[in-house]
Amino acid sequence: MKRLIIAILASLPLMVAAQTRHNTIVTELAAPAISGARVNVASDCDVTLSTGSLSDKVKGYRVRIYFGNNQNSRHEAYAAQERFKGSFPGISSNVDYTAPYFKVTVGNFLTREEAVMLWGRLLGTFPNAFVVSYQMPVGAFATAGDNIEISSDDVEADD
Repeated sequence: MKRLIIAILASLPLMVAAQTRHNTIVTELAAPAISGARVNVASDCDVTLSTGSLSDKVKGYRVRIYFGNNQNSRHEAYAAQERFKGSFPGISSNVDYTAPYFKVTVGNFLTREEAVMLWGRLLGTFPNAFVVSYQMPVGAFATAGDNIEISSDDVEADD
């Protein structure tokens, strides 16, 4: 009987910590984004999140629009990023340097299909673009402007 009571008392701090962590994540998600959008989280009181914090890494996808290692690669990478920003405002873009390559990747997507949708739109402007797999922070998906707007013409109605 003593062991049962000790086990229950020992697990009590873990349950409190899990609930606190859940409340922190829910609070971060519920905060309004730059665009004013909010996320409403409805959950049963017995449910706890095991996803971790918004800085934890998840597998996602981006579209690489530039990749080079010549003498002008830095200039070309930033020029490609500016051209992208002018044509596709509101979608995130990153310039990375991993010796000896400059790389420009755009978008933050959880599925390859979402990244392929952007890739198809980019081929006219960036014919050498391709989809790449990335480990990115969960917080990359919580910021406004990282997703492609889909018009009502692109969505099929469920009848």
